[in-house]
Amino acid sequence: MHPLNFSSVFCLHAGTDRKHAVTIMSTTSDVRPPVTRRQWWLTKIAVFLAVSVAIGWFYGWACGRFFPEKTRVGFMHGVIHGALMPMALPSLVMGKDVQIYDNDNNGRSYKLGYICGINLCGIAFFGPLFWRPTKRIPPDPTA
Repeated sequence: MHPLNFSSVFCLHAGTDRKHAVTIMSTTSDVRPPVTRRQWWLTKIAVFLAVSVAIGWFYGWACGRFFPEKTRVGFMHGVIHGALMPMALPSLVMGKDVQIYDNDNNGRSYKLGYICGINLCGIAFFGPLFWRPTKRIPPDPTA
């Protein structure tokens, strides 16, 4: 059995000379119970831990693929290593010694790529927090 959910106004005709407007209220409750402070914090902690585990797993997966042994790395590996570096934090906090920089690099181009990777990662994760859409000014109708 489905509850009636009328949220509009409709008219009943009571002859040709007048109309009666009737408003039907919703019979279902769309109001959620308030969230307690404890529930809010537990949810935040659970999400934080889940995201940390996912990032740590991804970094462990990527580390074996993007830190080649006995290979001199250049700019593109620097970009990848720089982008992965912030993701190493959960692994480092948990006590795992992970690699965040390749010492067998070709010098300046690797370091420039590393810096570009860190900045790209920062833009991707933190940029949307600071982005404000520009307000469009409507055209002046009198002009």
